[in-house]
Amino acid sequence: MSRPEQEKIAREAGADLVVNRKTQDAAAKIKAFTRGQGADRVVEVAFEANLELNRAALKANGVISTYSSGPPDSTPRIPFTAMMRQGISVHFILVYAMSREAHWAAARDLNAAIEAGRYRPHVAGIFQLDETAKAHQAQESGGTVGKLLIGV
Repeated sequence: MSRPEQEKIAREAGADLVVNRKTQDAAAKIKAFTRGQGADRVVEVAFEANLELNRAALKANGVISTYSSGPPDSTPRIPFTAMMRQGISVHFILVYAMSREAHWAAARDLNAAIEAGRYRPHVAGIFQLDETAKAHQAQESGGTVGKLLIGV
C-alpha cells in the first residue's frame, strides 16, 4: 500500500501484515514477518514494476501469480538466471482463459473465506448498470480504495 486509507482498509479486511511500499523496506518487512523465509506466493498487479521486490520477498521456489504488467504492449525484462537460481515460478493469469470449473471454484473459495470471516472486502462504491462508464472512470482515477460494484 502507499496511502494511509489503504492501510486502514487492508487491516479491516483481515491482512496479517500491511507494508507501506513508499516509506518502508517492503522486502525486509516481509522477510521479517515470515521469520526470514520469504513469502510463498505473490499476487501481482504490476509485474514489471515490482519484479525485483518480488524476487527479494519470495522464498526459494516461490511463485509470482500475475495478471497485469502495465500497458498491453508491455515487454518486461526477466532476469532468467537469477530467477532460475531462486526457483521462482511465474503463473500468468487471464481470467477470460480460465475454465468454467476454475471460476466456480474461485467463487466457492471466496465465499467460504467471506463466510468464515477470513476476508472482509471493502466496497468503495456501487453503480447502476447505466453508470458503468462512471465506475470505470472511478477505478482508473486511482482515487478509490476497495471494490467497485455494478448492480444489475
